[in-house]
Amino acid sequence: MKQFGVCALVLWAAAVLQQALPDRMAILGARPDLMLVAVLTLGLLVPAPGSIAVGFFGGLIQGALVGANLAQYVLTRMVTGYIASRLTELEIELSAPMAGLFVAVGTLLAQIIMMFLAPPRSLGGFIGDTIETAIYNAVIAIPLYAVLRPILKTSRS
Repeated sequence: MKQFGVCALVLWAAAVLQQALPDRMAILGARPDLMLVAVLTLGLLVPAPGSIAVGFFGGLIQGALVGANLAQYVLTRMVTGYIASRLTELEIELSAPMAGLFVAVGTLLAQIIMMFLAPPRSLGGFIGDTIETAIYNAVIAIPLYAVLRPILKTSRS
């Protein structure tokens, strides 16, 4: 029950911040995807079924906020949340910098899947924006993981 409440609070905060901050946080045109950061970071901390649920609700909220086709956001966030959850089964000690790296890779994966589901007008610009967002998301995920890890402590993390 504690995990559910923390996940709901983190997704709610990410949704609010996603509406208010990305344009103000832009650095040389790079903007973070705070909802994806939340989904992937939570995916590293909760078991697989929970990470799929987090991805579903994260994608649902994000798709609703931007007014886009919900299926694309829901599918990409569910898949990457699940993969993030499964990455913790590797024989790697998961630290905050490693979580940042996983979030960067997860961001790239989510956007590549999104590219096939909703093809962009400019492929070069899309890939450039995706790389910038992945780096930005990794930087944001490091402190988020460090804060959430003690709260959502499980035998896996």
